[in-house]
Amino acid sequence: MLTTTDNYNADFLTQHEKIWSKSFKYSKMLKDSAWYKIVAHGVPTEIFNFAKGLDLLKQEIEIYNGIHPIAINWLSSSQNREEKMHALVVIAFNSEKAMQKALNKRLLVAGIPLKTAIFEQKKSAEQCLKCQQFGHITKGCKNLAVCQLCSQNHPTRLHTCKICEIVGESCIHTILICSNCNGKHAANSKECDIVI
Repeated sequence: MLTTTDNYNADFLTQHEKIWSKSFKYSKMLKDSAWYKIVAHGVPTEIFNFAKGLDLLKQEIEIYNGIHPIAINWLSSSQNREEKMHALVVIAFNSEKAMQKALNKRLLVAGIPLKTAIFEQKKSAEQCLKCQQFGHITKGCKNLAVCQLCSQNHPTRLHTCKICEIVGESCIHTILICSNCNGKHAANSKECDIVI
């Protein structure tokens, strides 16, 4: 959503177009518009995980739900989707009314009613090495320490294998558990749905 500062900057640029337009080649100037985003859970990857799959998904939403998204994108990597039956997508609308319609009823896609929620943008891609959460760095973290490997309450550097006694790193005996999504990977893995 545009803030007062964004509107001020856009107005300023418009008013001074004669000054800066000589420095850039462009055909027209468009003012930013607000996007209203939701997350849809349980999108079947078997049906939509191919090159034109998101176009097909957009058509499904338009035809069977009567709302028109302006953009749709997967929240997980293509590698991650290859191993899963369902995945999350972010759906953007250009009006709050369309977003509310998608939130009030489950979206019907491929004959399946999908659960929806408001999309909350991560504030930061920074990951704390102490608690493994996103949005802040380790310095000043007041949360309990969480192991990046096993998600237990101890610092990763103290993770110890009870079989081979390796300390602070993964070994062949380590059962990886992500503290962010409970997946079978380390908390800093790119396989995680939480990591974008």
